This record gives sequence, structure tokens and C-alpha cells, in this order.
Amino acid sequence: MTPPRFADFFQRDYCADAARHLLRERETRYPALVDAGKLEADHAELALSRARAVAAQWEWIVLGPAEVPWDEVNQIHGFGAYNHDLVDELATAAARARAIADRKGDERSIVFADLCDALAWHQRDTGRHSMADIVWQVMIERRCARPAPAEKRKAA
Repeated sequence: MTPPRFADFFQRDYCADAARHLLRERETRYPALVDAGKLEADHAELALSRARAVAAQWEWIVLGPAEVPWDEVNQIHGFGAYNHDLVDELATAAARARAIADRKGDERSIVFADLCDALAWHQRDTGRHSMADIVWQVMIERRCARPAPAEKRKAA
């Protein structure tokens, strides 16, 4: 699978911005859609919670500590949702953003659609684990960047 335009390591900040934008957009639009009867309240809350999880995950990716936060109560990664739900959510968001970009054709819409494609691509579970591939990659990067404990350095 060929990575999307903004899937590169150096584009992570842009992906985090896109995740925050998705959340802000939903926080702004969904209440009015629910009030107008165009969106069910349960669906809106579920989509908002997933957007919060994506934004929290990307905040951790660009700024967070070495270890992934863990939710002891729900036994899931501490971003607030299961990865398979976020995979579905971001695939839908990417398809919607691409349809808007195709219809509008302006650079801003095209860039946002490309960023949503990158978010969806990074979210995929490659089968090695039950978390987003990007989370797995960042965990490995951060663990490798830590100095080895003194006892391991002596043994080597």
C-alpha cells in the first residue's frame, strides 16, 4: 500500500492539526445537526468521542511521554476508544473529506482530504498488535531513544 501524501514522518504535526480540526468541526456542527433532526444524538456523541480519542492520540504522538496511556477501567489504550472503531471513523472521515475536495476543487479542501487520508492510513492495524500502526511506531521510536539502564550498558 502506497502511503498518502502526508503520511511521512515529518508531517506528523500537520496530521495532529488535522485531528484537532476534525474534533473542532464536529464540536461546532453536530449540536446544530442534532437540534435540526439531521443527526441522532447517540450517533453525534459517539462520533464526538471518537474524534476526541483521535485528537488525544495525535497529541500524544507529537508531544506525549514515552509510554502509551492506559485506561485501567476499560482495559483500552488511554485515548478513549478501541482502535478498530477509530479505523472505521477515520475511513469515513477521509471519504467524506475527499468527496468535498472533489466537489469544491480548492487547495484547502484537497490538502485537508489528503491529511484525512494520512490519518486513516496511520490508524490502520497492521496485524502485529491491537493499536494504530502510528502508535506502535512512536512507542518503538521513543523506547529506542531512551538510554539503556546502567546494568544493561555494563552487560554489553
